[in-house]
Amino acid sequence: MAKDDLGIEVDSMGDARRAAEALLGNKHRASAASQYPVQSVVVVDENGEEVLTVRGADQRD
Repeated sequence: MAKDDLGIEVDSMGDARRAAEALLGNKHRASAASQYPVQSVVVVDENGEEVLTVRGADQRD
């Protein structure tokens, strides 16, 4: 697992899902910038608690 220390702030879970799906849509570019291949995105709240996981296979078209 690779952690994004910067992160982003969003207003809703829908916005969080869309941001995760956008990252997964560009996963080849994101993986090239990391030593780990991007397979899923875990969304956490301000306390660091996991609230949503979006896997590459979960993407909507």
